[in-house]
Amino acid sequence: MDRKGFTMIELIITIALLSMLFSLIATNMVGLQSRQLEANYNNYKLEIESAACLFMDSKDAALDDTISSNANFTSYINKGTALDNKNECIKIEACYVSTKTLLENGYLNKDLRDPSTDSKVTENEVVRISYMNGEKSCVYYSN
Repeated sequence: MDRKGFTMIELIITIALLSMLFSLIATNMVGLQSRQLEANYNNYKLEIESAACLFMDSKDAALDDTISSNANFTSYINKGTALDNKNECIKIEACYVSTKTLLENGYLNKDLRDPSTDSKVTENEVVRISYMNGEKSCVYYSN
C-alpha cells in the first residue's frame, strides 16, 4: 500500500505544535520593545547622573544659581541652593546641579536625547547630589 501525503491526525498535530511555538515566541516579543525603551532611558539617566557627579568632583563645584529661580524644582530644594564649595554641600548633605550647568560646562553632550520623548535634554532638569556617611549619590530629576 503506497501512502501519498499526510493523514489528518498528522496535520492536526503539526498545526497544534506550530501554533504553540508561535504563541511562545509572540508573548516574548510583546514586552521586548518596552524593555528596550526602559533600558535606553536608564542609560540616559545614568549619563546625566554621572556627568553631575563628575562635575562636582572635578570642579570642587557648588550649585548654580539658576535652579533657585526655577519654580518646577523648588520642592526639591529644602536646604538651600547656592553653595560655595563641595565641603558645604557635604555639610548639608545635599546639592543640586541643573542640566544647564552641565551643558554649559561641557559635561553633557548637547545632542543627548531623551529616548522616551526623542527630545534634546532640556536645561531645567536637576540632579541631586547627596553625601551620606561619606558616600556620594547622584539622582536625576526630570519634569
